[in-house]
Amino acid sequence: MPQQQQQLPPQPEQGQMAIQQYFGPLKFQKMAAWVQGMATLTGMAYKRHAGAAPAPDAEDLDIGSQAQLQAACYDKHSLCLMALLDGGSGSAANKARESIRKVATALAGQPLTWVAVDVSRQSSFRRAYGFEAEQLPALVALSTKRMRFAQGAAPFGEASAKQLVTKVLAGSAVTLPLPALPQLVDGGEPDEEPGAGLTASDEFDLSDIMAEEVATLLNKEERLQQADKEIEEAERAKKKATTASRKKSSKKKKKQSSKKAKKKSTSAPVKDEL
Repeated sequence: MPQQQQQLPPQPEQGQMAIQQYFGPLKFQKMAAWVQGMATLTGMAYKRHAGAAPAPDAEDLDIGSQAQLQAACYDKHSLCLMALLDGGSGSAANKARESIRKVATALAGQPLTWVAVDVSRQSSFRRAYGFEAEQLPALVALSTKRMRFAQGAAPFGEASAKQLVTKVLAGSAVTLPLPALPQLVDGGEPDEEPGAGLTASDEFDLSDIMAEEVATLLNKEERLQQADKEIEEAERAKKKATTASRKKSSKKKKKQSSKKAKKKSTSAPVKDEL
């Protein structure tokens, strides 16, 4: 009688992952490290997340119009990492692009979108995200779904970019609300220079302004001196009037006293001589 072969239970295919229980703390970084470790063990570590974009080249990051920004960032449901650059800074802007490209490559497979925007002539756009020109380059993590954004810490670089992504994904980043998505202005919108919009005839001369201020101060000083003088004269007049009133009152009392004495002497009885 032929010997029956024992049938073994079906084995999982290579790369499949069975149910594994996690016993660690409920912290994002600990849980992410555990998931990454299990993914490495099963050969799934380098599989991309659904909808994740591949790592971009440095030149592919640049956004030059509102239409490009809308398509690359605002219309995406993924987290948008936006580098705000000063295009006129030359090598500094290129260095910032390269830093972002390296971080995007390191985090390839994550549901993240990376763009770079030259905001040197986009003052309203830049300020909507809370930055002034001297603070560039800067990084913003934008959630168009929640209409909130988080600012990357200074100084700008790979370390601060990774830190921002980690905090946002962990839910520990400080975020700010947006009433509306900032828009790029076609052709640019430069910052207003001090005194911009004044013609030559409208410009102020500092010496004239100083002369006016000095004259104002002198007028105030003169008015104060005049007021002090008037107060002193009023006090002297009051003192003089008081002194005169006292003298008059004193004379009146003396006169009344003299009349009483005279009346008393007149009304006294005369003794008859015997």
